[in-house]
Amino acid sequence: MGPHEKRRPEHLTVPHEVRERPAVTIGIPNYGRPDGLRRCLESLSAQTFRDFEIIVSDDASPDPAVSLVIEEFARRDPRVRAVVHPANLGMFRNFRFVLDEARGEFFLWSSNDDHWAPDFLERTMAAVRPGIGAVSGGVIHFNDQGVSGRRFDLSRFACEGPDAGVFEAFVEEPEILGKSHLLYALFRTRTLREAADAVSFGAHDRWSEDVIVSAAVLARSGHVACPEALLYKHRRGRKLDFLPGRFVADAGFPFRGYADYRSGLLAAAADEAGRSAVERIMLRRLIFKLAVSSWRKPLARLLGKLLPPRSRAA
Repeated sequence: MGPHEKRRPEHLTVPHEVRERPAVTIGIPNYGRPDGLRRCLESLSAQTFRDFEIIVSDDASPDPAVSLVIEEFARRDPRVRAVVHPANLGMFRNFRFVLDEARGEFFLWSSNDDHWAPDFLERTMAAVRPGIGAVSGGVIHFNDQGVSGRRFDLSRFACEGPDAGVFEAFVEEPEILGKSHLLYALFRTRTLREAADAVSFGAHDRWSEDVIVSAAVLARSGHVACPEALLYKHRRGRKLDFLPGRFVADAGFPFRGYADYRSGLLAAAADEAGRSAVERIMLRRLIFKLAVSSWRKPLARLLGKLLPPRSRAA
């Protein structure tokens, strides 16, 4: 079996009560985190929009509590399809697996430790119109210390159809500002599959693969922002928000991931004009990183060694 050849799951149940083609497929690529998965499934089962299926694709989790959670929800809700892989596929291959298994006209990826407002699907489905391939919601971060007071939204990338200016703005924006949240939009399944095929999503483990496939969607369709439809996204660690106080433009790709990231964005572009824009923007970002940002952290470490520590006396 090749490194990217799909391995079939050892268990797949399709409840007869679910329509052959539900309006929406929700795909949860899961590994571990039974408590987060329970919270996620509770929020999805409670959606006010009801015409959907949920595919939970467990990537050979070693924790037996995961299977108990999945089995419980599969019994409680006939819209839940349970998939258990006999061997670990890896994160992005599992993301691609749930997309490939989707039967709905629309598709939503869900992380296994996030939760959704009850009206998320109702609001985003109501915003769908011709030419729109993605409807994004608002994102609020939470962690063990609390809930952020900031709401992220992607209104700045709204467009009625493929828009060269929006695509270029998306590529140019520093990743630290939250554009990767577009991965958790409601997508037209066909549009998302075309974008995923264009960048070979699932066959790579590139840095910022979520941004690459999102850029491919923007290059091929319109996007509507619906900030009142809320996703509560779990942030591991102590920082609720990843916005730096200064040097926002400095927070970009790592040097070691640049070549693969650039090639992924080139594949995401839908035409020669888009590829030329990627070449131009990524070269400019690389020059900025070399000229401005590459010395900041080493200099800060050096100064930290040379300068005396600050007095802690009150």
